[in-house]
Amino acid sequence: MPLTPARIEIDADGVPQASDYGDRYHPREGAAAQAREVFLAGNGLPARWAGRAGFTLLETGFGLGNNFLATWQAWLAAHFLSDHAGFLPREIDEANFAFYGTVLRGQPQQRQRWKRGISAVEGQIGELLGRIYAERYFPAENKAAMDDLVANLRKAMAANLSDLEWMGPETRKEAQAKLDAFTPKIGAPDRFKTYDGLALSADTPLANQVAAEKWSLD
Repeated sequence: MPLTPARIEIDADGVPQASDYGDRYHPREGAAAQAREVFLAGNGLPARWAGRAGFTLLETGFGLGNNFLATWQAWLAAHFLSDHAGFLPREIDEANFAFYGTVLRGQPQQRQRWKRGISAVEGQIGELLGRIYAERYFPAENKAAMDDLVANLRKAMAANLSDLEWMGPETRKEAQAKLDAFTPKIGAPDRFKTYDGLALSADTPLANQVAAEKWSLD
């Protein structure tokens, strides 16, 4: 694909430079967008990062000059540690919470470890966890009973629509169409996600989180 409206210029440090006003102020269009692709691909980074706010902020400046790449790598590493502190050694986790939790938000202490563990599992394989819960507390016979109840309610509502004197033919038709389009969602889905291709291990919490994040984006 041709580079329009301007060519990409790569400086001595491998940093893409937009070459006109339009590229600088419309960074998702033209040569600047392609410059992002060149930069990410050249450094082995996912193309989907091009739209992230952090990439845009770092690409456009902070006056990094010749230290651009090294500074950006350090910035990414710091944010990775912060974002995944709960899966890292206690010292990192506590330091992260002391700043972001206590200093910035005024929280005196973190949630209990078991609660955070459940949240982590729910975030990674939530529907597998939900399936276990549903099997235990919402068995198939309960779901069948609720399905029948809702089906009867829909029949009653349809009958009521046909008897409403104040409702004109067109309005009645639209109301019936809305009722017909209603999709009941009760208790749990009929089919759960299977998370095919996602490999987790009981003794690698950080690797599990990274794998789950990658799986959700692929």
